[in-house]
Amino acid sequence: MQLDLFWWVWLLTMKKFLITFCLVLLVSCSNDGPKQFFYENGQLEERGNIENGEQEGVWEYFYENGQLQRKGTIRNGQPDGFWEYFYENGQIEGTANFKDGKPDGFWEGYHEYGQLMSRRNFKNGKENGFHEWFYENGQLEQRSNFKDGEREGLFEDFRFNGELYSRRKYKEGALLNSEYYDENKQRVTDGNVQAYHFNGRLLFRLNIKDGKRNGIQEWFYDNGQLESRGNYKDGKLDGLYEDFDEEGNLIGTEEWKDGVFQE
Repeated sequence: MQLDLFWWVWLLTMKKFLITFCLVLLVSCSNDGPKQFFYENGQLEERGNIENGEQEGVWEYFYENGQLQRKGTIRNGQPDGFWEYFYENGQIEGTANFKDGKPDGFWEGYHEYGQLMSRRNFKNGKENGFHEWFYENGQLEQRSNFKDGEREGLFEDFRFNGELYSRRKYKEGALLNSEYYDENKQRVTDGNVQAYHFNGRLLFRLNIKDGKRNGIQEWFYDNGQLESRGNYKDGKLDGLYEDFDEEGNLIGTEEWKDGVFQE
């Protein structure tokens, strides 16, 4: 859950539209009609229709092995309506709804072998309503609520075995109070909170002070490799946040200050 599927999918989609838009300009805006673009190895990369120099209608994007990567409708050069996303093995990765280029409506994400990973709602590009995340074994990982893109109400987090380890309340994005629990179901106000993958390896390690996250927090893949690392201050992200792939390579960094992302 640390790698946010929503942002990854949306940013990947918008980046691809920009690349395609540049390719369309090179072909010529006056050259409307069906278009196809290919990888260097000759494999089809994407195909769709151009009207008035813009992508229009159903577009399909493919991996280099020929497997469909994503498919959806574009209107006036922007994603609009229902989209489907697939892993390279052909398994469904997620479904999404857009309106005028922004997430709008119900989104679902799936683990690589078909298990439901997330259910989320968006309105005018912002998270809105009830959200749920699930582990690969089907156990609920987190349930939460948003309003106009801000955290609102109760957030609960669970271990792989279903035990609650965190309960937080928000109002207009501001944290009102929080509770953390150890593996013995005892509340932790100062100390460490940990959870483990199904194979016994560490899933995350949180540092709690005065009932809030403080200091370095770490999440791990089930192979033991670090997945993400960030610093918290009084329950809010503050400082550098890093994401890693399963082989240990750094794939992204963010800067936060007092819970606010620094662009």
